[in-house]
Amino acid sequence: MRKKTKAIIFLLLLVTALTAGCNFLGGGGREVNAGENAGENPPPNNAALVDEEGYTRVKVLAQLGEGTLEDPVGIAVNAAGHIYVSDAAAHRIYRFNSAGELVAELGGRGEGPGEFSQPGALALDAAGNLYVADVGNNRVQVLNAQGNFLRQVGSREEFSPFFSPQDAYDTPLSGLAAGPAGEIYLTLKGAYYDISENELRMYNPQGGLDLKLGSVLEGNIDLIPFTWPEALALDGEGTIYMAHGANGVGKIIVLPMKGREPVAEEILQFGNLGKGKGEFMHTPAGICVDAQGDIYVADTHNDRIQVFAPDGRWLLMFNLKGTEEGELAEPGSLTLDGEGNLYVVDRGHARILKLADPVHHGSVG
Repeated sequence: MRKKTKAIIFLLLLVTALTAGCNFLGGGGREVNAGENAGENPPPNNAALVDEEGYTRVKVLAQLGEGTLEDPVGIAVNAAGHIYVSDAAAHRIYRFNSAGELVAELGGRGEGPGEFSQPGALALDAAGNLYVADVGNNRVQVLNAQGNFLRQVGSREEFSPFFSPQDAYDTPLSGLAAGPAGEIYLTLKGAYYDISENELRMYNPQGGLDLKLGSVLEGNIDLIPFTWPEALALDGEGTIYMAHGANGVGKIIVLPMKGREPVAEEILQFGNLGKGKGEFMHTPAGICVDAQGDIYVADTHNDRIQVFAPDGRWLLMFNLKGTEEGELAEPGSLTLDGEGNLYVVDRGHARILKLADPVHHGSVG
């Protein structure tokens, strides 16, 4: 669907990625080498639980969805511990209770309110309303806690500038996050990583577009270069976390906000090409942030999760190798519950894993 890039552009970008970490950061802000000095400040008492490859052993508390889920994509956990999972193949949202039992199914394939086509990322606001990236219908739907339709933003017409008809590409909606008062943050990605428009948007609770940051690597850039944005997260201070990347290079952007304006001089970016500590292969498909500001990233194409300090320093990584549950396979969306437990969409195994907090709750030692 996406055309091959001209050979000379590919080579230039690859050389840049390998020699300089593919520095996409423009004016303002800073980029850090997350793997530099890795391990100098590890989580307390974890040394005995790190294997020879540097992977931390973590505790799996539960797994769910096996036999029910076909293609899980998005995940969100509410204050009661209920788990929402989107299934792109079933065109539904499943809700599991805190014990992992399936208690509700929302939607089904269609274009009407409360119906979905290839639902993707999920988010929750402070009131417990559910936000669904309805990817195939080019919109974000908002449902209340009972699953009833409330409103939507986006449409096929609105997002059509990101389409590429010659490539049959018409599903640009990717990342999604929700603010506490009902703000909607989303990302849109074009068909080509180098010449297509990519955008980060924020809609206010009334549906108005309050923020739009665009980036074309070989064209106009509003604030900071990014391409093929895939996953979004928001912390309690309103800081935006975005995973993006192209041509094999994955990056994390941390974008502090003052009200509804980005603080350019405080932008942080990290991530290099590779399989080592702090490195990514291709675009990470999941990101979340805990109460202490530590950043969890699904290093999807390395089949692992990596954790970084608020300043971008690498802390640890894990892949569940050697566990009874088996290794991760293409991990995607991530989220945390109120106790700091991590939920992983283990997409390659069509299941959800609940892990004891590997940084703060003692599962690393």
